[in-house]
Amino acid sequence: MSKISRIAILHGGGPAPGSAAVFEGAVKTAAALGIEIWGIPYGFSGLRKGDISKASPLSAADVEGASQQGGTFLPTHRASLHGDSKFSENAVSALKGAKIEGIIVVGGEDSGSSAYVLEQTAKSCGAALAVVHVAKTIDGDIYHPSNLPTFGVDSAAKEAARDLLACNRELVANPERCYLVGIMGRSSGELARRAAEEAADLGAPPDLVLVPEIFSDLVPMEIIRNVITGAIIKARSRGKQGIIVLCSEGVLERCTEESVKHLIADAPLDDHGHLQHSRIQFAYHMARLVEDFHERIGLTDSSGKPVPVTSIEVGYGRLRCGAPSPFDREYCLAVGQEAVKFIKNGSSGATLFYRGEGAVEAHPFVKSVNASTRRMRTRPMDLNAYKRLLKKEVPFFEEKDLFDERFHKETRLSGYAFAVRFAGAAAATDHLL
Repeated sequence: MSKISRIAILHGGGPAPGSAAVFEGAVKTAAALGIEIWGIPYGFSGLRKGDISKASPLSAADVEGASQQGGTFLPTHRASLHGDSKFSENAVSALKGAKIEGIIVVGGEDSGSSAYVLEQTAKSCGAALAVVHVAKTIDGDIYHPSNLPTFGVDSAAKEAARDLLACNRELVANPERCYLVGIMGRSSGELARRAAEEAADLGAPPDLVLVPEIFSDLVPMEIIRNVITGAIIKARSRGKQGIIVLCSEGVLERCTEESVKHLIADAPLDDHGHLQHSRIQFAYHMARLVEDFHERIGLTDSSGKPVPVTSIEVGYGRLRCGAPSPFDREYCLAVGQEAVKFIKNGSSGATLFYRGEGAVEAHPFVKSVNASTRRMRTRPMDLNAYKRLLKKEVPFFEEKDLFDERFHKETRLSGYAFAVRFAGAAAATDHLL
């Protein structure tokens, strides 16, 4: 095995708490082992063009204290190596030309998929390039062999819980209002579930948590509207006038295309073909839909006006760039250190995960990537863990509730009209009960 003398590190995709700590762990370890390490800014955006001119060496002094800061250490980018074989060929050529023998890719499922493509291309070209991926995700949708969250989830959930606590105080001030809180989570509701658990520990659990996984089939946006209104009606029947609903942005992608075409028709896509949810503001549009529905069915507050719904987006900046939690800091320093040792020992082609107590596991790309699509496998939220969130007073309508006078009398609908109106909502969530 030849001695490794120069490696590189980059960050792809959105930032996450702990990203900078990976850099500190990797750079300091490389320095201790006598390995030169370069930082490549802007993810794969330059590499896929064959441009590595913005890369520069990093020293231990450069990253001192980085594990305490939020966000990324270097500028990031969502550029992908998918779409054209020349992208990965250019990247391999640029790295080879700079005499870089290994690269650490810090990023989520899309960056991990690009890392896999890069490693496969290096192999086919006969290039001596080791590739290792350090998985990060705020959404919690990357498969973890030890079933732990990848870094970023813990910090973001704790930050979101503080927002939910503030909403709870708002509800004390405005007890007849419904707060619809939007949160990240394109393909998984794991972040929402963990945020709800953290909020419960603070004494402020949301009344309803909406995540993509609870809808086994695509449903019209109006069904989700009715699920929310149904939760409000059930709460009012118990004497609670307002509620807090936590809603993953990915719920939008469980809506039928016809029902949300007005929201997504002009919505931009990122380099990986995903909707840019931050530009859509699903929670805002859902809040307006729910409030209009209240007016139509006569669900009113004590002043006779439709029960108001206020939308709140949990801040992207705070979730993605807040300081890492102790768990995430420990996680990231450990995987950063191990990534350098992994390459030094002549290994390649794996995603690194933290198992706790200083242990790091290398999960080969062949197990974590779908060979036909060349995309990382993702994991849905644990539905059983979600069910444990449900309070004794279940927020969903059951079939037996549809003709319950306690509920339809909250509106001006007749018993029959009420049952017809909310039957779809009950059917969509009956598997959770």
